[in-house]
Amino acid sequence: MNRHVFHLLCSLSILTAAFNAGAPALADESPTPRYDGSWESLQKMPVPAWFDDGKIGIFIHWGPYSVIGYKKGGAGYAEHTPKRLYDESDHYYPYMKERWGATPPEFGYKDIIPEFQAENWEPDQWAELFAEVGAKYVVLTAEHHDGWANWDSDLTPWNAVDMGPKRDLVGDLGKAVRKRGMKYAPSYHRERHTGFFALEKYVVDSEPHSDIAEEIKRVPEAALLYGPFDHDKAFTDDYVARWKEIQDKYHPDFLWVDDIPIFTRDGNKACNRSRGGATNLRISLDTRIGFLPQYLHEQDTA
Repeated sequence: MNRHVFHLLCSLSILTAAFNAGAPALADESPTPRYDGSWESLQKMPVPAWFDDGKIGIFIHWGPYSVIGYKKGGAGYAEHTPKRLYDESDHYYPYMKERWGATPPEFGYKDIIPEFQAENWEPDQWAELFAEVGAKYVVLTAEHHDGWANWDSDLTPWNAVDMGPKRDLVGDLGKAVRKRGMKYAPSYHRERHTGFFALEKYVVDSEPHSDIAEEIKRVPEAALLYGPFDHDKAFTDDYVARWKEIQDKYHPDFLWVDDIPIFTRDGNKACNRSRGGATNLRISLDTRIGFLPQYLHEQDTA
């Protein structure tokens, strides 16, 4: 029986590397220790030498949201604009009407995706530039909260090979980066997806915006992009399956995951009231905060 070692190395930020600069490093050639899955065991993992010495890395958010090219106030995260199209419709619908001649439900985020072509993208030029500035690792968003996959996915038709660019963005950049000796990782942010196009965030059983519900009614396959809206076992199974697909297809050196919100039946409203209206309660597994240990899972294969 052969053993397939499946490992996910959660990391990272330049700030994290700086914090860990004085920590004992694990030589890249050293054998990887085994862990039993407990937090106590995982926290014993030393910082890999390549990361401890790397200091400079590149993180890229890029997807169909980049096509929109506009955000209220001209500041903030572009990757959150798809949600705000519907949350702040009084502001964004006039913009959509002026630019595309229609608004949801006739024309929504799903209809912007075909304009994401990446027709002038040269991954080797990107990788060459990254190497010139001294970067030691590169992170590209595989999937943000919007449900769009930048890789060649067999789990969703809303991916960069079947739609939009018609090429494997995650795979192509990985090849270019690794040719120049840099470490490579996709980032994965699907943990907040069920609340992204919903009326309420962090609610176990939420409902889509009315215009999104109508878009799905008119174009049923849009449900695979916008939904699901229930944070249940089916969603969790799909979340893990996509994560594993990235690992199996691209064998990344590490994998960035975002922080994990706590989903409740009231969206943590009771907690927020008790804390004077503070932000939603979240489990801080955000890898921007610290270098999390390596997770090893061994599985027998024929």
